[in-house]
Amino acid sequence: MASITRNDLLDTVFVLVRMDVILIASAVALMVVGVLLRFRDGRAVGTISRPDLHTVPGYPFFGNIFHLIKHGDRQLEMFTALRKTHVDKTKAMSITVPGHRFIDITKPSASLLVGGACGIPLPPALTPNELQWIAYVQKTNFTNYQKGPTVLENLYQVLGDGIFAADGESWKQHRKATAKVFNNANFRGYINDTLFHEIEKLKMIIGNHADKEVQFDLNSLLERFALDSFGLILTGASVGALKLDSDALLPFSASFDTAGEILTRRFVHPFWRWTEWLNGDAKLMTDAAKVMDDFVYEIIDRKEKPGGEDSGDLLSAYMALRDDHGEPLSRQFHRDSVMNLLIAGRDSTAQSLSWSFFRLLTRPELIAPIRAEVDATGDLDYDNYRTLIQTQAVYHEGLRLHPPVPKNAWQALEDDHLPDGGPMIKKGDVVSWCDWEMGRFESVWGPDAAEFKPSRWINEKGELKQERRTLASFEAIAVLAEIVRDFDLTATPEYLQNVEMVDCEDTPRYASTLMLPMKEALMVTAAHRKREEKLV
Repeated sequence: MASITRNDLLDTVFVLVRMDVILIASAVALMVVGVLLRFRDGRAVGTISRPDLHTVPGYPFFGNIFHLIKHGDRQLEMFTALRKTHVDKTKAMSITVPGHRFIDITKPSASLLVGGACGIPLPPALTPNELQWIAYVQKTNFTNYQKGPTVLENLYQVLGDGIFAADGESWKQHRKATAKVFNNANFRGYINDTLFHEIEKLKMIIGNHADKEVQFDLNSLLERFALDSFGLILTGASVGALKLDSDALLPFSASFDTAGEILTRRFVHPFWRWTEWLNGDAKLMTDAAKVMDDFVYEIIDRKEKPGGEDSGDLLSAYMALRDDHGEPLSRQFHRDSVMNLLIAGRDSTAQSLSWSFFRLLTRPELIAPIRAEVDATGDLDYDNYRTLIQTQAVYHEGLRLHPPVPKNAWQALEDDHLPDGGPMIKKGDVVSWCDWEMGRFESVWGPDAAEFKPSRWINEKGELKQERRTLASFEAIAVLAEIVRDFDLTATPEYLQNVEMVDCEDTPRYASTLMLPMKEALMVTAAHRKREEKLV
């Protein structure tokens, strides 16, 4: 019998090893093919197949993440274009990113029902199912939807557990405290006096620019005014944002602008914790958050000092509140409340004003009706500003086309089914909608939906179809009225020639943040309105 040599054994082992390698490689290849087949619809890992939805094709495993990153500064136009190419209207549109599925519930009349920037009578062509989806999420089944842990995690460094980032009990506590403060019967008079004190400072600054015949950035000035006025309303003392001798931004504002851009990118980059360390954003964010924290805590410290004055401001009212056990609210609670209210007060007011003034600069024929009613009204206050029909119509039309919060997204806590033929919502799905696009739906606003047309808010009797009784609306309408009454504003030729416009319309490009600020400075010149033109 032939003996087995050492070489024979080695050959046998080699053949066996090679067979094992081939088998393992084949198994891996089959697994890869299986996974690719599973995700052949271009959805992201961490999501399930949903044939009942129109899932926008993306890349296997990654879904639409690269598309979102590519169009990060043009997301509003991107989603508008996707909806236009969405042929099967019987299915809701959806996109995926690793770990999340977003289901679009933007419907033509949703904002009419839930009281966003809209609120005009419903056009007869609309059917009931076009009214329900967002209202169902925001009202009918509100308890099943929340901002979700991703939103809180992404925003926590700035907004903490404040009302604009938190959910559940934390949100309820902030909401309850805010409602108590804003419903204070003594608060109206305090707001009225404080606001018009700040408006006088604003008009002095514009007057100085007019006297010197120099151009200035109206958008930046309105941001500084909004921060200073709301800071005064909130704390009872000027925060130093609106100075007569300087156009410099307060470090708080500059830091929040930096933080806002980084926070926005976090919603596009699922691995932002790593990418921020690599590209330097982590340090920028840490530095910006410290500046903002120091600013807010200094405000709180002044109030907490013995003998700190209660001047009827918001923060004093907050600090007088007690929890359900009769204990004072925490220092962290006050920090989060002040931060959220300062940011919301600055951005919602300043941005709505900037966009409204841009529209007036390009439609000067709208100035005369505003001046006529403001001159006839005389001194403005919280009680009579609602008589300014033309001014309110301009403000509402500005909100329609330029909502301060242009898009929203809420996460489902449990499986759900939207009414009237709406999509199935699985636990963890994110429902999203775009107020910016809804303000441009021709099925709601008519064929002139893209036109800035304040008259659409006034009925045949000359009455306003919709009122907005909020602090932000009072402040914005008062500023519009006072500036238009006293000054002639003109956009500089260079601005109109060179400003970057949105891809789909002649509107200045917005900055890529969670809100809707202008990307570029709104450069104008001012002249005092001739005294003889004013009605006495």
